[in-house]
Amino acid sequence: MITTIAIVLILLLATILYVEHTFKEVTTDLVPKELISTLEHEDEKEDTHKKYGTFNYDRLLEMGLSDEDAVGFVHELIPQIDEQIVLLDEAIKIPDIEKMERLTHSIKGSSTTIGEGGISKLLIDYNTYLKAGDDIDVIQAFQDDLKVELSKLKNQFQAQQQAIEA
Repeated sequence: MITTIAIVLILLLATILYVEHTFKEVTTDLVPKELISTLEHEDEKEDTHKKYGTFNYDRLLEMGLSDEDAVGFVHELIPQIDEQIVLLDEAIKIPDIEKMERLTHSIKGSSTTIGEGGISKLLIDYNTYLKAGDDIDVIQAFQDDLKVELSKLKNQFQAQQQAIEA
């Protein structure tokens, strides 16, 4: 009796796996690749503020830096990211995933050392994706988000710099 139950369970499992595999093949054959990519990465189109939050440099303040010094570190980070964005745009055109991974890794390290949230969180996600992913549409979405987050960072710290100087 136990043998019969085991055989029935194995057959049931085999049937489920077969149907699942067949369904996957049928749906991916019938649905255009662009639509599958869009559906799989729908969350990439969210507002970046909801996804990544606001950058903060509390880590620098906890290390004993003054507000003025912390903002200075952030202002040094911004041109580095600007330069890397240009290089990333060039690497996307080729596309050179390895180069993109190296570039995002370097600015991810700098940004996460200084702070968290916002551009730091985005760069962690972007770099992590590049280690295993190669969908150029997803990469372009991350690149677009990086430009948005950099613009937000510039605005945020320009206001803070003006407040410190006042």
